[in-house]
Amino acid sequence: MFKDLPLMIVLDDRKSVMPTAKLSSAEVVDITARVSLSGQPAAQPGDLFATIEQVKVGSVEQPIQLLISQIVR
Repeated sequence: MFKDLPLMIVLDDRKSVMPTAKLSSAEVVDITARVSLSGQPAAQPGDLFATIEQVKVGSVEQPIQLLISQIVR
């Protein structure tokens, strides 16, 4: 499971779950990365995660690094 980490992911409009909700239309976003130990899409107790809040869209000049070190309780 962890053999693929670290992983670089590019977030842009092409990755939008809904075509009407484009990342570029937001001013500020929160970014969360989660490793699901159960394999389920919804967070489960024991999953690992990291969050960075209030990222201004379009202003990031260097990659954002998240250290996945928190546990879902």
